[in-house]
This record gives sequence, structure tokens and C-alpha cells, in this order.
Amino acid sequence: MLDSRATPARKGAGKRKHVYSGYLQCGHCGSTMRIQWATIQGRTFRRTFCHSAQVGANGERGCGKVNRRYDWIEARLNEVVEAALMKHRPQPQSSSDDGLADEIHVLDERIRGLRNRWKEGGLDDEDYFDSLTHLRTDLQALRAREAASVVKQSRTETDALAVWRDEDMQNLERRRAIVASVIAECEVFSVGRGRKKPPELDSIRVWPVGAERDQAED
Repeated sequence: MLDSRATPARKGAGKRKHVYSGYLQCGHCGSTMRIQWATIQGRTFRRTFCHSAQVGANGERGCGKVNRRYDWIEARLNEVVEAALMKHRPQPQSSSDDGLADEIHVLDERIRGLRNRWKEGGLDDEDYFDSLTHLRTDLQALRAREAASVVKQSRTETDALAVWRDEDMQNLERRRAIVASVIAECEVFSVGRGRKKPPELDSIRVWPVGAERDQAED
């Protein structure tokens, strides 16, 4: 499913290099913000900015008013995605699955009782081995169902998180597919130049997938 949703960048946009490329929009003009490496005063870092040559949502060129460090924004959006993945983890096994353990215990007890009766001479060999074969067949089927249930739950709980936490560049498009299932877009606002303290959380606004604009939460 992730591979099918991991689509190349839009025509003309070049190959994506950042997990949130295309998701960041200028909070002032609505144009899609660019992400690039920058070196200022000997320090190299990633920044995201509204480019004056970029056409905004209103059909006009970007305002160029927003220029932010990308790492802080990426960290906050990572928290949103991971929280969504954790929130949608499957609930504990259903009662029908829980009942498998009880059925397995009953069969174990029946096999143990059957073996004791045979050792004590209460059963003929033919009756013992015939009954034992049937009980073991039923027990094997129950254990197979139990194992399949555990494997299914384990894969569902861990695979998406495992994919998300793999930050290798070869896994970028699969991570972007996960982002696409959680975040529609993120508006980014200016925090002023020369700012030394961390930005406030409301300096970005995240719009979840499927949320109405007047109902989405920051």
C-alpha cells in the first residue's frame, strides 16, 4: 500500500529530497515553500522559504516574507505523524481471539488426562492413540490460529512505525506516503529575523487529511 502511494514529485519539481517537500505553504500568500541547504556565517543548515518566483494559491507570485529553519518544523511535523500512527494502532485482540487461549488450555488438560488414564491402564492402546490423534489435530489447529492472530497484530502495530522511523534516503518516498495519509498541508508563518529563542507552536498550522478548514486544530 505504501509503495503504491509513494509517487514521484510533480512534473518539473525535481526529485524530492526532504520528507515534507510540497507540504509547506507560506502562511501569508499560500505559495508552496522551498526547502534547501544554506550556509550563513560558516553554519550550514536547512531552511524553508517563500520564493518570490513561486506562484501562490491566489495565482500571484510568492510574497517572500517567510524564511524559517526547516529542522524545527520537521521535528514538529514528525511528532504529528508519529502521534497519528500511535493513535491508530489496533486495539487489543478481540474476545474471540482471547478465547483461543482458553480452548487451548482445555485441550491440553484433556490430553494430560487421557495420558494419565492410559498409563494407569484405563484405556486400550487403540482407543488412546485414536483419541490422542484427534485431540492433537484440534490443538494444532488452535495453535495455528493463535499464532496467525499474534503475527497479524504484531505486523499491523509495528510495520508502519518501522517504515516511518527508517530515515534512510532510499525510504524517503515510503515515508512521504505515510505523511500523505496524515497531513494535508502545513502553513508556515514568519517569526522575525535574528530570533534566538525557539518558535512558538502557533508559528505553524497543520491541516490534517480530511479536516475542514474551520474545524482543523493547530
